[in-house]
Amino acid sequence: MQHLIAQNCIEDVLLEILHDLPPHDLATTARLCRTWLYASRVLLYRHIHFNTSVPSAAQLEALLRSSPYLRTLVHSLVLFHQFPAKDVLLEWIALLPENGLVSVKFERMPLEASSMSLLQFPAIRTSNEIIIGHPYFLLENPERLSDILSYPSLRRLSLFIPKSLPIRPSIALRLSRLSLAILTEHCPRLLEEMLRAITSPLIHLNLLLPCLESDTASWLGTILARHLPTLRYFTVKALDQDEIAPLLDDMITSLTSVEVLACGVGTYTSKLFNGLPACLRSLTLEGRNHDPFPVPELSDAVARLRSRSTAFESMTIGRQPSYASHRHFDTLSRTCASLGVSFTIAKPRLGEHFL
Repeated sequence: MQHLIAQNCIEDVLLEILHDLPPHDLATTARLCRTWLYASRVLLYRHIHFNTSVPSAAQLEALLRSSPYLRTLVHSLVLFHQFPAKDVLLEWIALLPENGLVSVKFERMPLEASSMSLLQFPAIRTSNEIIIGHPYFLLENPERLSDILSYPSLRRLSLFIPKSLPIRPSIALRLSRLSLAILTEHCPRLLEEMLRAITSPLIHLNLLLPCLESDTASWLGTILARHLPTLRYFTVKALDQDEIAPLLDDMITSLTSVEVLACGVGTYTSKLFNGLPACLRSLTLEGRNHDPFPVPELSDAVARLRSRSTAFESMTIGRQPSYASHRHFDTLSRTCASLGVSFTIAKPRLGEHFL
């Protein structure tokens, strides 16, 4: 009976039923049930992870090259490509329709320059989101960033900046989300140029910096000032942070719309807790095991937030590298539990906010 009902599901309902199936089960569904074939294909080809190194890459390439219909289904593309000798396997991407891709992630690309103009393919140039998933994408080919910053439809950008790059955006940027992992101390100028070029409201900003000294924190506060009131998601973390540079203590009064805030080691003090806005839903704080964590002040801040608004729902402590015992946070845990706030102690994973 369940099989017969499912066969007669309207298309939207069937798509909803199949949405959570893993790709292998979707493929099996498409083979075994012709009635479900269309809905299965829509979900199977919506998100393509294309790895030119695996034996099945040539088969998938041939299928997508030969079927205009399947190409229209592709909305999200992840590319893992290491060897220029296999560039031919990426030529099908040039056939994807303009404005068809919503998101493109370059998980791996060759260091050496390629004769193929992948970044100029129509579907990639008109994608809303570009994600650079590894530090080497711009290392030998910084001009790749110039190409990406010229995309007229770009709204979300995530990338690693491995070295100083003499690049300035050639057009106004209409980004709503920007995630930058800066791996060298010598490229703050590019960050400043990019922030200055953003003319639309910036909603989501993640910054991973090499270090954060007091003068850098002051400079960062200045160049970010224009964007702080519109931010709803904000992450700041330094890879090597030996000193306290509490830029968020001063920024918090301007973060009037922030809903999700993640603070790395040394970017805040207990002063931050006095300015948390009523719209805040989630707070993540990293701490170091040799610094006493301000548990009483944070417990009071959580209680104040919940007394002003029911929006606040999640409190996470990122340990750096670890605390000797969870009992250090018993008071905070009990406060959160009594107020209906989720409380988690986790390993430091602020990096997950980036890509």
